[in-house]
Amino acid sequence: MGVQRGPDADHVRLIDPGARHASAVLTTSSAQEVTVAMSLSISPTTLSFSPTPVGPECPGANCSYAEVTITNNGATTEHLVGATAGSPGPFWPTFGGTCNVAHMYFLPAGASCTFQWGFKPEKPGRVRATGQISFESGESVSVELDGRGTPH
Repeated sequence: MGVQRGPDADHVRLIDPGARHASAVLTTSSAQEVTVAMSLSISPTTLSFSPTPVGPECPGANCSYAEVTITNNGATTEHLVGATAGSPGPFWPTFGGTCNVAHMYFLPAGASCTFQWGFKPEKPGRVRATGQISFESGESVSVELDGRGTPH
């Protein structure tokens, strides 16, 4: 977990791109401990795409799709503002799923939604990446993406 300093000594931002559901203990300058719960969780933590043939058509037989479920365990609504799958490559966030349809990217406290990822292999072989979904509050959740391209 990393720490990013805020505009003054009283503000910090915790950064844990691998967080699934966690909490952290902060010690203030006056030696008081404060427990901060991360409000978002993701399941599964790894998406394994079915073997997918290399080829030009997408959508179609040369693409695979899989979804994660994001749960807001916090007390306030979270707003999804972005998603990435690392450098340009075979994985991408489709922004499909119920996070878009049911909530227009707003996730109320206590609610869950699904978020879709796509895979289009560029060459035969196994490839891995980390997908990250970011929220306006500064929290993010990540998922390991694992796929295998097969000869066309």
